[in-house]
Amino acid sequence: MKTFEELNNALKKFLKDNLPDNVKVEFGKYGDVALEAPAVYIYPKPDSAKSSLHGYLYFRQARINLFATGCDEDSFKAITNATLLAEKTEYLLINNEDFEINYDGIESPFNFDQFYGDNAVVSLEFNAPYRAYYQTE
Repeated sequence: MKTFEELNNALKKFLKDNLPDNVKVEFGKYGDVALEAPAVYIYPKPDSAKSSLHGYLYFRQARINLFATGCDEDSFKAITNATLLAEKTEYLLINNEDFEINYDGIESPFNFDQFYGDNAVVSLEFNAPYRAYYQTE
């Protein structure tokens, strides 16, 4: 199991390596809505820790929000492009054994966020387990 930093760096690398070359993949900056399209912005945060029987002090989960963007002057095409990119991203993640994603406690894991100019944004939210830096693998 990876640490929080390792998990998110591996996620970024995996998406960069597996999405088309024209898709920008980077960590988002909270409070910054300067978006490009097509892109996937990663917003991770530690979210929950529960008692564990697996030799860890706690079972830790990161809550990860991915924002997929699509751009077009036609709003329907922009939403369609963003939705397709989010669906491709989700498909890659659920079919990769390195990422144990789950949707526990997430009311709406896949939804339209909003428009920022001509950029449509679709949100994909999930949890992924990680270990504390001091825990052994």
